[in-house]
Amino acid sequence: MNTILKSFGFAVICSLLLLSCSISKPQKLNEVFSSSKSKKVLLVGIDPKKLDFTKINFVTEKELSATLETQKQKLITAGYDTEWCLVDLGMTAEKTVKDKLRNDQYNLVLIGAGIRTLPDNFLLFENLINVIHQYAPKSQIGFNTNQNDTEISVKRRVKYNNIKDTIYSN
Repeated sequence: MNTILKSFGFAVICSLLLLSCSISKPQKLNEVFSSSKSKKVLLVGIDPKKLDFTKINFVTEKELSATLETQKQKLITAGYDTEWCLVDLGMTAEKTVKDKLRNDQYNLVLIGAGIRTLPDNFLLFENLINVIHQYAPKSQIGFNTNQNDTEISVKRRVKYNNIKDTIYSN
């Protein structure tokens, strides 16, 4: 019985602490989602001109290039300061990303599925994660699942980050 009361007391205290945090600094959900912070985004992907499309038979270079530009424009239209950092398959990819991250700060660095999901690019993916970790330690890191969901992936990551910041800042 004593253990039950202690557990109940602990639960009540935790609930009161959480409640006091949310009361002390209330914020509307749409304010969290539309916050102007966390809007500078770097999209890292493989330059379509560098890909071997014999291994990727579901899209052409022209289609992929158009899709990447469309996704960037959707993010810009939604208010995100967005730019692509297109890399090769490893010869200069790390340097290209380092140079971008040295010259500017980003709230989010999104790594494209072409880097993350193609087995031949595993080492490239691993190396780029470490570059981002070293040169943009305060940036969130996000991933898309394919070339068509970059906008959704960025918005998902930014929303999560804003919600997390709101919870922990109270």
